Amino acid sequence: MECYNGIVGRVYPEINIYLTSPNSDAIPEPVWGIQDVRLRRDLNLGEHDPNLNPQFFNMPTAYLALIRQPNLGDILSVFWQVPSEVDFEPLDGFKLAAVPLGRFAQMWLDALDHACTTVFLRINDSRPSSSTNSESTSSYLVSTPAPTPSSPSSLRSHPKIKAYMGRIRSLLAQLSSAAATYTESLMIWCICQRNVLQMDAFITWMLEVAPFWGKPEARSGPLRSVIGTITDQPTVAENCLRVGIPVWFGRNLPVPPEIKVAH
Repeated sequence: MECYNGIVGRVYPEINIYLTSPNSDAIPEPVWGIQDVRLRRDLNLGEHDPNLNPQFFNMPTAYLALIRQPNLGDILSVFWQVPSEVDFEPLDGFKLAAVPLGRFAQMWLDALDHACTTVFLRINDSRPSSSTNSESTSSYLVSTPAPTPSSPSSLRSHPKIKAYMGRIRSLLAQLSSAAATYTESLMIWCICQRNVLQMDAFITWMLEVAPFWGKPEARSGPLRSVIGTITDQPTVAENCLRVGIPVWFGRNLPVPPEIKVAH
């Protein structure tokens, strides 16, 4: 199926646009136009959050389309869970304080550390995988023909990877050793989750998507469940379809009669 056709489609007459997807069976609720983006009480960006919803494609941050969809049955499920106040353990001397200082229970810290380590290990494994099992964390992509991916050493030395790893390690250290209030600990926790998910997406982009991008002769199987992206650029939509990224293609009305949309 070409990117111009779609499994699903939706018309937005108020803004003279229609949206189709050639590889997704659902239409997101994109927010059109320039928006003010603010951090919400639950420490995300709501409909503007690339960790939760597909955003408009931008090449410098194209890897954000590869952020995993929430999966509470996955080995990395802790990235979508947050400890409650019951899981917060006040330090001795602060247990009766109105706003006690403490840390999250060790069980939570161990789970987050293990999940982060699992993502870090992907940097050392540049082999494309033929598995799409949800328990596999080394690769998302089934690729034919297999490209030559970035080497682990070059990926480890990439400035973006080094920046992500530095932030994540600092955040993990704060969670495990620094005394903080529950609210402060929760903010550090959520920032750590965000950074790891985005680094994981960047690893996937570098190892398994970038080698295919812009190469018409290269075809690949579908990515596992990832956030996807929205675009009005035919070339981007075609590339996303080719490498298996969920994509929603927006164009101006009217809908041409040759466009075929199943639903």
